[in-house]
Amino acid sequence: MVETTLPFDSRFQGGLLYLLASDYDFLRNVLPEFHSKYLDAGEAHIKLFKLINAVWTKTKKPLTVNILKNSILALKEKGVYSEGDSFGMNNILDAGKLLAPSEYEYIKENVYNFLKHQSMALAFSESLDFYEKKDYDTVYHLMSKAYKRTFGMENSLGLDYMNEPIHDKY
Repeated sequence: MVETTLPFDSRFQGGLLYLLASDYDFLRNVLPEFHSKYLDAGEAHIKLFKLINAVWTKTKKPLTVNILKNSILALKEKGVYSEGDSFGMNNILDAGKLLAPSEYEYIKENVYNFLKHQSMALAFSESLDFYEKKDYDTVYHLMSKAYKRTFGMENSLGLDYMNEPIHDKY
């Protein structure tokens, strides 16, 4: 397994976007749980995710890196993306090609942990203002909503025992 200094750093997020762009089964499984707010590695990551989501939503067909690069170029020519935007998104896609197979596996194994972590981190961040205002009902609502969302994702939060039947020991 590949060691990383930060488990969900920009390299992880870039690799995740590359896998969304190049692995159709991965895309179909992960995209419904994903939100652009979960990406905190830079604006290019967010824009690339929104483009992946838009192209897939429109076509529902397998994506390729070349399809996305052509979409970036077309949107750049229309003035939707600046030179910097298209350069950043293309760099993410190019960097994703350079990942080792073990790094792809690491991303696939940890994608749901990333989504859960980011969902809870976002809920904490959103609830801080309400906590300072002593609006504890809203804090509770935000946190419970995030917890329920993460609990419903592909992997449980280590609460597998809740799904197992209870056997009376007596």
